[in-house]
Amino acid sequence: MNAATHDMFGLQNKILQNMVEGVLLTRVSDAVIIFANPRFETLFGYQKGELIGKNVSILDAPEGKSPEAQASEIQNRLKKTGVWQGEIRTIKKDGTPLWCRIKVSTFDHSEYGTVLIGVYEDITERKKAQDALRLRESYLTAIIENQPGLVWLKDRDGKFLAVNNSFAKSCNLDDPRLLLGKTDFDICPHE
Repeated sequence: MNAATHDMFGLQNKILQNMVEGVLLTRVSDAVIIFANPRFETLFGYQKGELIGKNVSILDAPEGKSPEAQASEIQNRLKKTGVWQGEIRTIKKDGTPLWCRIKVSTFDHSEYGTVLIGVYEDITERKKAQDALRLRESYLTAIIENQPGLVWLKDRDGKFLAVNNSFAKSCNLDDPRLLLGKTDFDICPHE
């Protein structure tokens, strides 16, 4: 190995060691972890080198589907496009759930054969905020829909953003969604 090649490997190693995202390499043939950068180990609560040789399934906690179904979906997408990306619920060493945005691709490694490389970004706080927002939105929707009086919300252009059932019935409509995006002039055009 010449000096330039050695320097390149050193630079690549430094990049992997200092990335903000977690990086995981998994052997395709048996789903065994062959590399995890320090950020990945910290993110998932493992000590240095503790993940090496373990099956990647120890990180699986998919929501709404089995780990096998999730793995099959990822592998099918990889076969078609060479890349898979998405949000997955994983699990830390201590059992704490962790939501990650993951990008996975494959490459052929000289020693390990075909390898999956996954780049993991922790999105747990964002998911919690989205869940809280959805909950508040459902409360607001329930309050609006169950008011006996006429309730509506418009944007700056006068288009309806929300209306309750009572308002829709006052317009001779059974479904309040039919008014969304419309203005007073759409409902009662001037003649």
